[in-house]
Amino acid sequence: MIKMSCIEFLCMDVLQMMLQLLFFRFMISRQQNCQHVEQIQGVRMSIVIIFGSS
Repeated sequence: MIKMSCIEFLCMDVLQMMLQLLFFRFMISRQQNCQHVEQIQGVRMSIVIIFGSS
């Protein structure tokens, strides 16, 4: 139970950080299009892999 709540807390923290990062990258990508979109997708995939393995 304690482990689950810790993981959930971590997930919420990571989600907030990711939202801020995505918003920041989105604002940049309006100036420098495709590269940042690819980077965001790569980050998303790696996060899915990390949370899937744990």
